[in-house]
Amino acid sequence: DIATVRIDPEGSGDSLAGIGEGTAAVILASKALGWWKLPEPVQESTREIAAELVSWRVDRAPRTRAAGLRCLAAIWSSMNSRNFEESDPRLASRHTPDLLPLKDFWSDELPQEKGRVAICETLMYSGGSDIFEARASAVDAIVELILGAGAGSVLDAFPELPEALFTALAHGC
Repeated sequence: DIATVRIDPEGSGDSLAGIGEGTAAVILASKALGWWKLPEPVQESTREIAAELVSWRVDRAPRTRAAGLRCLAAIWSSMNSRNFEESDPRLASRHTPDLLPLKDFWSDELPQEKGRVAICETLMYSGGSDIFEARASAVDAIVELILGAGAGSVLDAFPELPEALFTALAHGC
């Protein structure tokens, strides 16, 4: 049960990454099955897991950071899908949903500033080959954030994002 998963902070980065990858997979599978109205305890647990995983240093545990960013992208994708359906289900294929306030994407466990730093740091990190998965997860998270809150809101809140994206491209993303 995803809502009862608790992370052992003393665990290895790889075991924690597995928890995050599994969590993201369940959220995305639920979305694929049309279950975007995730229960609040599931959303809360996913955000807690993501907050724990993105707090790991990208230079020490890039797979763990990637799993946390994948959790964020999954929960944000679910939020965006729900918002899309709720805007007007009859027009879903022809209608652009209202944008959500940027604050709706963050939580007490993962405030916007911590998330911004984790995403941009991941994109700008130039170390080893393990970083490619983490960068791709950061890009996925940014895409979901832009789809949900709008490019203008995201760029206002993440002024270093253009530089971070170009740096990621320069290092190979």
